[in-house]
Amino acid sequence: MGTNPFDDERHQFRVVVNDQGWHAIWPDVRDIPRGWRSVTAPGDRQACLDYIGESWTDPRPAEPDYP
Repeated sequence: MGTNPFDDERHQFRVVVNDQGWHAIWPDVRDIPRGWRSVTAPGDRQACLDYIGESWTDPRPAEPDYP
């Protein structure tokens, strides 16, 4: 059994964001799931963590838009 790509720091990662504004690190060897979009180029895990630390200052979900 191979190493989980989420745990293998030899892989490149991306930061992905969903419509609620939640951020996550995603291995570049995996397809980005529906509802998420990449906001960084592939990079090392620490660069992705640094990006999240600088850009995701409020980890609460976005408020829904009610009519």
